[in-house]
Amino acid sequence: MQTSTITHELSQVDARSVTVTMHPAHSDYMLDLLADNIEWLDQEYREAYLEGFLEQNIAAQIQINRKRRNLSQSQLAERIGTTQSAIARSENPAYGKYSIIYLSKLAHAFNCALSVKFIPYSELAYQRKTLSEQTMFAEPFDEQLQKIRERNESKKDERARS
Repeated sequence: MQTSTITHELSQVDARSVTVTMHPAHSDYMLDLLADNIEWLDQEYREAYLEGFLEQNIAAQIQINRKRRNLSQSQLAERIGTTQSAIARSENPAYGKYSIIYLSKLAHAFNCALSVKFIPYSELAYQRKTLSEQTMFAEPFDEQLQKIRERNESKKDERARS
């Protein structure tokens, strides 16, 4: 699908008609994370935390996803058409100058999706609380596809035994 088609489809979405339902207990828990930390009340703190979280989280995700795929910085650089030093900079939490195009190239190289969205601070507080190497690792699509195939085979075997 071409970018212009996607842009057109997205422009047809009426944001008022989109409803996302979250379990009330989860929503309450996320709000409690904000309420339990008085620092979140300070706008300067929230904004500084957001910037730092983005810089550090993106750098860590790049490094974790590269390493979990057993790629060197040079191998990843070759996949996206850049240099090893550019990958090293990207993995530096102090760098912070990522473009959506660059991150998209990395997502393609990692065979995963990229999601950029605006979220409430309660969700950021939740991400902070649940942050781990596992939550920053994006499973490659081919591994997900293999799991789907295995699950389908298992279901087929169960039906055959029935």
